[in-house]
Amino acid sequence: MKNAISQALLIILCSVLVNAQDYQTIEHHKDIKRAEYWATKGYNFDPSNMSAYSMDQKVKDIERARYWKQQGYSFDPDYMTAYSMDQKVKDIERARYWKEQGYQFDPDYMTAYSMDQKAKDIKRARYWKEQGYQFDPDYMTAYSMDQKVKDIRRAKYWEQQGYSFDPDYMTAYSMDQAVAEDKAHSYPPSEKSQTFNQQTQMQLYEIPEIDSRLNDSDNDNELSDVTNTDSDDEYEIKYNPFDGRFQYVPENSQIKYNPYENQFSYQREQDVIKYNSFENEFQYTDPNATLHYNAYENIFEYGTQDSQLKYNPFSNKFERVPADSKLRYNPFENTFDYEK
Repeated sequence: MKNAISQALLIILCSVLVNAQDYQTIEHHKDIKRAEYWATKGYNFDPSNMSAYSMDQKVKDIERARYWKQQGYSFDPDYMTAYSMDQKVKDIERARYWKEQGYQFDPDYMTAYSMDQKAKDIKRARYWKEQGYQFDPDYMTAYSMDQKVKDIRRAKYWEQQGYSFDPDYMTAYSMDQAVAEDKAHSYPPSEKSQTFNQQTQMQLYEIPEIDSRLNDSDNDNELSDVTNTDSDDEYEIKYNPFDGRFQYVPENSQIKYNPYENQFSYQREQDVIKYNSFENEFQYTDPNATLHYNAYENIFEYGTQDSQLKYNPFSNKFERVPADSKLRYNPFENTFDYEK
């Protein structure tokens, strides 16, 4: 029995070795043929030292360097891949763009992404300075600034309710949790579940985050930006059967198909598809819309001349919407959204 197993294993091992040798032979033949092909195109590769794949990649690098040279860039394909060349061009072009906006970035030390992030941090620090807060964008990101403002404002709110929290050591979330625990312990056990859920949770939900809403054009922080669902007949809730969502949309909007993104969405009759080269997306938008940079979300988005950035405290996002847009409550999705 043992001899039979040993013989079977030996046969399997021999078969594997033979197949491995066959594979190496096939691959080497492929390398030779590929070298012959590239030789007809003016490239000299040694199939003993380069695989067919590496030959293809090297040609790609050489061709890409040639292309970028025609565009005014000089890259050495012996030290840079086609991908790294593309990224470097992106960095250089992005530095040029930001220079036109008044920022100085060195593409030799910063990537396009890091430039975008730094510009976002600087703009956010500038915005918060106008609101009375001092942040250093060299040490704080836009996100950390937003969170710190949220902590400070939450501490002020709870101070009005009789609690004392230090926003330098506690986050808004931890303050809320501390208050929730305090409220829970303030009721007898028999009443805790009913009274805490009905009163304390509701009080936490009603924290006036709306007072910290941000606009980039004016400092309109009035609660009038929130409207009831039935206050305006120009918008209505419609169901999109393709994504299964209820959405606030203009009354005259209809579902349109975007063949480039394979999406169905509600759009107005006059809306057209435009290509957003910064986000690499085809989007339905107003025919007169142009691209704007949203420094708060670090995206480029289409908007008309009268559009502006507004802060949605319920989603914690800055959105480009019409200047007179209001926040509406969508009871089907349990969300607050700006009219668009």
